[in-house]
Amino acid sequence: MPIKSKCANDFHSNLWINRDPTDFVRRFATMDETWVYHYTPETKQQECVEAGGSAPKKAKSIASAGKVMASVFWEAKGIMLSDYLAKGKTITSEYYSNLLYQLDAKIREKRPGL
Repeated sequence: MPIKSKCANDFHSNLWINRDPTDFVRRFATMDETWVYHYTPETKQQECVEAGGSAPKKAKSIASAGKVMASVFWEAKGIMLSDYLAKGKTITSEYYSNLLYQLDAKIREKRPGL
């Protein structure tokens, strides 16, 4: 058997999916980013309503007071890490590198056997 074929066979036999396909899928983590808009409710003072009186005015939302970029990593068991980009900052390679270091620490904490 040629060396290339032997290496391919060895690699394939060592894949985690061959050991336990269900566990293999549960090991995946994924990430997404989204803008999160936040609103500041504008409240109106609630008044007691007498019989036949008008109902108190309800709180209403004003247009978005701002937004932040949320980066969320999750797995089959739930959210592993979430981060909110500070106002006025941009996503850079340094930001992503820092996120990956944080994620690595969370994975080691939640999955000590890996």
